[in-house]
Amino acid sequence: MMQAAVDQAAADSQPILVNAKPATWEDAVANLTAFSDERRLNIPSPAIDDSVPPPGLRQISTIPRMKRCYGWLSIHSKVLFQQLSWSLWPPPIEVNRVSRCLSRDKEYIAIVYEFVEEGQNDPETMQKAMDFFWLAGFSRTYSPLLANWKSGVLVDLSDIVPPQGWGWVAKLYEDGPGSAYVLLKQRSELRGTVALEHRGPMPAA
Repeated sequence: MMQAAVDQAAADSQPILVNAKPATWEDAVANLTAFSDERRLNIPSPAIDDSVPPPGLRQISTIPRMKRCYGWLSIHSKVLFQQLSWSLWPPPIEVNRVSRCLSRDKEYIAIVYEFVEEGQNDPETMQKAMDFFWLAGFSRTYSPLLANWKSGVLVDLSDIVPPQGWGWVAKLYEDGPGSAYVLLKQRSELRGTVALEHRGPMPAA
């Protein structure tokens, strides 16, 4: 949806302008709303021209590489259970001590996303994405996972929270977009843990 908004803004010559240094929930909501047609088309742009945004604002003309969403489709659970390997079946989840799982004889609505292959996570590519999510009003979570990134693309969007969403954290948002280099340390720390486990415990003195 954001890609469509940016493309439409370019076609209409109505730039998307956001607060360049957002720090509050109100800033986050305003920046996210800037991608809507209502905000973009109904509020005159204060910019002198398309290439020079006014002080304090930043023009969004491109977005980083993101996992594409292809839309929705109806799918019967029989297709999932009969044609997919058991390892790919949707796992049951527990909500309020009640185990919930897919029925084996029911129609469901599925959201279809692009499959992103495993690949190297370039820190600069990741940082551009993290900066964009922050400018768009999304906060980080307390426990972001490097495993949620593939080829520099955030594939699990549970690592970011919109300002109207549960789990949006004001302090994390105020602190900025976070650092890709810090996130990439999870890889080296994991390798260190694996190496220690491989060597085994230290012998007693």
